[in-house]
Amino acid sequence: LAVGPGTNFTTETLVSAPSFRRDIRDIIRLDPRVSLDRDDGGSGQDRISCLGGNDRGNAFTVDGISQGDVFGLNDTGFSSRSSTPLPYDAVRETQVQFAPFDVDYGNFTGCAINVVTKSGSNDIRFGGFFEYSDSGMRGDTLDNNGTIIPVAPIEPEKNWGAWIGGPIIRDRLFLFGAYEHQEAGQSQ
Repeated sequence: LAVGPGTNFTTETLVSAPSFRRDIRDIIRLDPRVSLDRDDGGSGQDRISCLGGNDRGNAFTVDGISQGDVFGLNDTGFSSRSSTPLPYDAVRETQVQFAPFDVDYGNFTGCAINVVTKSGSNDIRFGGFFEYSDSGMRGDTLDNNGTIIPVAPIEPEKNWGAWIGGPIIRDRLFLFGAYEHQEAGQSQ
């Protein structure tokens, strides 16, 4: 049932689309009405602009429960400063709604972004990831039209996570959990 203009991104899209920072913003920007603003205000995170609007006008929900920055303390519009408030591996699908006429949607002028979380199944499944970056994984100099400029070293950055899902009571009750940890070399 369509409630207005918007886009749904399924599990297949989440798995196959490139996400450089394991962030839901990398997926919703596939919609041409959504753009990521690089003017991040110092947080290092892209701001979501829907139909050219400010990211403060967006509503962000997880399973329909508001997860936005209600106090206006963060410059991304999310309740978490560095990224969305849940691990990327816990997302089953997401929707972006621009002008829904359903009464379930409200309190936004940009777009409504809803993330639906995964649930367990009758099969036990698990997985994980590890990402690492440091100065040894990039160049030492930058060539600027014949002028060699040294590149300052960076502190190591680590990002890892794990997830597990399965049955508690077969065909009736399921469990799914995910954890993600980030150690940034720079202050956030």
